Amino acid sequence: DVQLHLLAPTVISNPNDPRLRQKMKLNIVFVSPNLLIDEWKEPEPFTWASLLTLDGWRQRWDRYGVQTMRSLFTLSKCMQAIDGFSLRKLKVELADIYEQINRSVAKNDAKRVQENVTEKTFGVLRQEMQDRRKMGWQRVDWRLSKPVGKIELLQGRVMQADDEVFFAQLTCKITSKQALAAYSDEGG
Repeated sequence: DVQLHLLAPTVISNPNDPRLRQKMKLNIVFVSPNLLIDEWKEPEPFTWASLLTLDGWRQRWDRYGVQTMRSLFTLSKCMQAIDGFSLRKLKVELADIYEQINRSVAKNDAKRVQENVTEKTFGVLRQEMQDRRKMGWQRVDWRLSKPVGKIELLQGRVMQADDEVFFAQLTCKITSKQALAAYSDEGG
C-alpha cells in the first residue's frame, strides 16, 4: 500500500486552472501490510549426538541447505523485480533507516517512527516512549558511538500474492554501539 500525503491539499475542479501546473511537494509514506511470512527464531545449537542420528542430519540439511536456498531465492526475486537492487545497497539503506528510527524514538517523534516500522513494532516503541515520560525523562539524547557495524541477513522469504505480485521479507540483524543520555525534568 502507498499513501500519498499532499502538503497543500486543494480541491480544483477546473482542469485549466494554472495551479495544476505548479509543482507540489509529495510526501510518500509506505504503509506496512503487517504481513509476516515466516517469523525468525534463533536456532537451537546442535549437539554432538545429532551427528549420529538421521534426525540430526535432517535438521542440519534443513538449516544449512533448505533455509539458505529459500533466502537465496528471495534475494534473486528481489534482484529480478527491483531495478538496481543489491544486498550491499540494502544494507546501506537499512543502516540509515535504523539510525533514523532510533533518533525519532529518542525525540519522541511518534509520527516519524510509525512511518518506518510495522504496527506491532510501533506499539512496542510507543509504549517505550510513554514509559520514559512516566519515569520523568524530559529529554533523551541518542547517537551511534560508531557507524553501524555488521548487518547480517538472517533469512529471506518470498510469497506470491498475485500473478504479478510478490511480497519479500528479509530479516536482518544489525550490530551497533550506541550512546544514550536521559535527562529528567530537573535537567540531570
